[in-house]
Amino acid sequence: MTIPMITPAEIQALNPCINRWKVYRAAHPADARHPVADLLDCNGLSDTLWVLDRLSQAKRLRMAYAAHCAAHVLPIFERRRPTDSSPRDCIATIFTWLNDPTGATWVALADAAATAANAAADAANAAYFATTAANAATAANAAHAAERAWQTNALRRILTGQDPEAAK
Repeated sequence: MTIPMITPAEIQALNPCINRWKVYRAAHPADARHPVADLLDCNGLSDTLWVLDRLSQAKRLRMAYAAHCAAHVLPIFERRRPTDSSPRDCIATIFTWLNDPTGATWVALADAAATAANAAADAANAAYFATTAANAATAANAAHAAERAWQTNALRRILTGQDPEAAK
C-alpha cells in the first residue's frame, strides 16, 4: 500500500470541526502535501479516522485497519465461542481482498466486513463482561486505553507502509 498524503486544503474541503482544524493547521501552515500519519500525530486517532472515512482513495487503508483491529480482538471472541470460525473466515477474506482486490467479490467483502465488525463488537463485550462486578469499571477503562493505544499504533504502521502485526 502506498503511504497516503494529504494537503490542508483537502482536509478543509471535508468540512472538519473548526477547533480540530485549527490544531492541524497550526502544525501544518504550508499547503504542501503531508503524510496522513502527521494528522495522527497532531490530532489523534479519532480525527485521522474521520478524515480517512471521507477519502474515497483510502478504502484499502480503512479495510486493512478494520481487519487488523478485528484480528487483534479475535482471540477474545474465540475463547467465548471456540467453534464459531466465521469471524476468522471473514477476516481472512478481507486480507485476501487486500492482497488481490480483483480476486474477491464486493458482495463477499461487504459480508465479511460486516461479520468481522460484529465479531469485534462481541469480543469487546465479552472482554467487558468477563471482569468481575467489583473491578469492571477499572478493567474496562484500562482495556479501552490499551486497545486505543494499540489501534493508534496499528493505524500509524498502516499509514507509514509497515506491517501492523509486527508491533505485537
